[in-house]
Amino acid sequence: MKSLILLLCYITMFMTMGAVSADDLPLVTDPISVKEIKIHLPTVPVVVEPNIPNVDPPVISEISTISKGQLYIVESSVALISLQSPEDFLNIITVKGPISVYGLFVDGGVNPELRTYKSENILIVTGIKSGKTELILIPVGVTEKSEIVTQILTISGEGPRPPPTPIPPTPIPPTPDPTPTPVTSFRVIFVKESGATLSAEQSAIPGAKEIRDYLTAKTTKEGGVSGVREYDPDQNTENEQPIMRALWEQTKPKLKPAPCLVIEVNGVSTVMDFPINVAAALETLKQYGGK
Repeated sequence: MKSLILLLCYITMFMTMGAVSADDLPLVTDPISVKEIKIHLPTVPVVVEPNIPNVDPPVISEISTISKGQLYIVESSVALISLQSPEDFLNIITVKGPISVYGLFVDGGVNPELRTYKSENILIVTGIKSGKTELILIPVGVTEKSEIVTQILTISGEGPRPPPTPIPPTPIPPTPDPTPTPVTSFRVIFVKESGATLSAEQSAIPGAKEIRDYLTAKTTKEGGVSGVREYDPDQNTENEQPIMRALWEQTKPKLKPAPCLVIEVNGVSTVMDFPINVAAALETLKQYGGK
């Protein structure tokens, strides 16, 4: 009798807090036998079949954390009154089973999956905001306080993280041969966004006298025009010299984020980072175009 009074007081307290209303509470008729109550919370590992004879059972622990986007599924053989304290941390939906559910489960992997739950009563619980609350499950008709199931749940603001995708290493531009073959074709393209702000040292590179003098003397001329250009990444080369236009179309798919530098030697183009200053630019150009 004392246990029944305690239970009624417990329910009345949560009704006063606004967790449930009187219309939400199922009618209590005959008390349930304790043996009829079976409530299953998510565990690790997932329990899917009876233990194999002569094999030590795995260590099973109930899950106490819900990440963003995950489903925390409770199965029960009897109808449940579900409460949370404090409130507004969990969204709880009660459905009748069997039911198939597709999503990310707290006791599953990092990918969504389809599961079928066969219990008569199913609670689908999701986190609303980060924090900690107590999930309280009261079987309808229970007369023993010991049959009330509680679980402290921590709601995390981050979803499960998939394994990191390996990042392929950035290819290193080929180093010119110490004894290079004669340079028969040498062209240079400075690639930078129109209106982009570069450092003062980088901005000075294309127009620096020593750079211009070297490229005018060394680059391969086409139609009487030297083989050096300053292009935007989306440069239209419709009216460009044929060989320079072909070089640009061949190189565009390999461009690095602007600014970058394109050097063509003997028909082979190389895309590299934009030099940091005039001296570095001149040294790089001489490595490819010769002294």
